[in-house]
Amino acid sequence: MHNRKTSIPFRWMLAAALAVVGASPALAVGPVDVEVGVAYWQQDYTWQTDPGDFAIARSADDLGYWGKIWAFNWGLSAAQFKGNWNGGTTDYLSIDLMRKVIHPTRNNYLALGVGWQQIDYQVDIGTLVASTDSTGARLVADARVGLIGMLYAYGNAAYLFGMSGPDFDDNKYGTGDGIEYEFGLAVKPAPFLWLRVGYRLTRVSWNFAANGDSYTDTRESDGYLAALSLTF
Repeated sequence: MHNRKTSIPFRWMLAAALAVVGASPALAVGPVDVEVGVAYWQQDYTWQTDPGDFAIARSADDLGYWGKIWAFNWGLSAAQFKGNWNGGTTDYLSIDLMRKVIHPTRNNYLALGVGWQQIDYQVDIGTLVASTDSTGARLVADARVGLIGMLYAYGNAAYLFGMSGPDFDDNKYGTGDGIEYEFGLAVKPAPFLWLRVGYRLTRVSWNFAANGDSYTDTRESDGYLAALSLTF
């Protein structure tokens, strides 16, 4: 059984990014843009093995937080999205370094980058009690494009690879991979405010062996979200 100490450095990094926003009025002008946001994520959580008869499906919800800093077309992004379901929790943590490769205007761009992912799993259902985590790397893309007036389409996606196995029930996992994406519509009703609605999914799979057989463990959170963010 693992503890959750590895998530503490990430929270310090996210707190530091948010502190920069409040501490530096100079960020409101010039080539530096800062965004901090909060989201409510209504989701379905599934955990199953294949082949096998182990499966959990629960409705979940919780808040997500993120911060982005852009300077000279380079960006640093940190995010935490959670799921709280009957019998457990999930905690998705990420930090990315990105570069805008297409940017005709300030609010229209395509950025690509790399990052780091951590997922913490907590489960407490009857005799099934476990606390495990998985960490690995990310290849990321982030985009926004204006549609009409203050209405924009947005999307971001990540390929997760080299994800360490959340060893469970004495079964040793190999490294896994997965995907994460979010897309939707955003409006900018005021110079410093974004509102958005969208759909978000994170899915990771690992292979493991038990009793001489091979299995696949897949865990997924997906659902709709509503969010607001402030820009400086």
